Amino acid sequence: MTDTPRPRTCPQCSRIVPRQVDTCRCGYQFPATVQPPPLPAPQDDRAPSTASGSPLPVLAWSLPLTALIIVAGIAIILRRQEPAPQTIPVQPVQERPALQDQSAPALPPEAQPSRQPAALPAIELPPATEPAQPATVVATPVSPAAASSLADLVSRCSPAVVTIESAVGLGTGFFVTPNRIITNHHVVMQSTVVTLRLAGGQQSRGRVVRRSIEADLALIESEVVFAGSALTLRPVSGVRPGEEVLAIGSPALGRSALESSVTRGIISGIRSMEGITVIQTDAALNPGNSGGPLVDASGRVVGINTIKAIQQESIGFAVAADYAQALLDGQPVTAAAGSARAGVSGRPTPIPAPPAAPSESEMQREAGTRQFEAEMEALAPHAARFIKMVENYRDGCLQQRRGQSWQTVEPAIAADSAAGADCMALRSEIISFKSEIKNALRVVGDQARRAGVYPGQMRSIMAKYGLSWEGWER
Repeated sequence: MTDTPRPRTCPQCSRIVPRQVDTCRCGYQFPATVQPPPLPAPQDDRAPSTASGSPLPVLAWSLPLTALIIVAGIAIILRRQEPAPQTIPVQPVQERPALQDQSAPALPPEAQPSRQPAALPAIELPPATEPAQPATVVATPVSPAAASSLADLVSRCSPAVVTIESAVGLGTGFFVTPNRIITNHHVVMQSTVVTLRLAGGQQSRGRVVRRSIEADLALIESEVVFAGSALTLRPVSGVRPGEEVLAIGSPALGRSALESSVTRGIISGIRSMEGITVIQTDAALNPGNSGGPLVDASGRVVGINTIKAIQQESIGFAVAADYAQALLDGQPVTAAAGSARAGVSGRPTPIPAPPAAPSESEMQREAGTRQFEAEMEALAPHAARFIKMVENYRDGCLQQRRGQSWQTVEPAIAADSAAGADCMALRSEIISFKSEIKNALRVVGDQARRAGVYPGQMRSIMAKYGLSWEGWER
């Protein structure tokens, strides 16, 4: 932009005269001035002009605009070729009316904002596809009444089932009277006293009062009276294949027993093994189940779980309850006692289910039993020598007692003060020797009791080696 020329002052009348005026009103003639040459036009440094005279900025923004128009046209053509999308109208959300501020002045109706939100635009979604349907699993319906009945049956029968711990391991038994328990003979073997663990956790000792090796059954008398309901025995004559049964027992898991475990199955058949009637079942039988009850749907015992076929699946056998009833009644238990049912056939030869693996305490008890027997065997010659000394004293110093047993004579030796010198020396030797045997028996007995050896086993071993005389404690 050019600057405007400044005005001039007339030297004659002092008027202000524009510079482009050469003569003042008073007639004064201003001298001529030389005009400077015009300045050249400023050059635009941003973009040079094209040969045709059109500026380059026009070309700079026209090319992107053209490309944008072409892309938009292609998008419109492709969109028309797509299937029409489904339009899902979205209902406007009803807002809760805002609370008015009582302190603020009310706005006129035309100035108040609308409380109704504007309708949202419709959302276009791609066509919906049907989701893949998962495979349908058909579950076998279980009647609630049947499930409840089964649970009631288990809760009614389980308290009468006990775990038996003997010298050979763990097994199962069940109360048939308040103090009588039925189990397998191979669970107790030659033991006369066993440990009983009741369902409530109480422990008791049991004494084997009757047994049948032929039927593999044993009857135990418990020191604790069972306060619950004992199980009832059912004759094999009414048992039919296909009946549902439960096997209750204490299968082994490592060195412990899973007490009152229940498995379910049916009666597969009635068989005969070595003349003994047995009930075949597919209910799972495992080591430790031996001696447990096989009960029917009414809770009655139809058999005593005894053996399983190791090389076949789901084949187990239970001795018919008739044999247990005969054992309980004190009758001879023979093959004929439970095989009166007609139609018994087949002579399978399954392998007896072994008792559960011995626990740590049972292993300690077994070691203690072996040690106790070894000590008794070592003391047996000394006991025999003592008996001979008593008999010599009887025959030489107590002639009036000849013919009496040494057990009867021995108490009189200590009270015999009128004996001669030879008899007095023998008398002192007898008293001293008895004291040594007595002390040895006490030490060995204490060790065996700490090892958990059953008292019945201790008595049996002492009797075996001639050391069961009660006079050792006097």
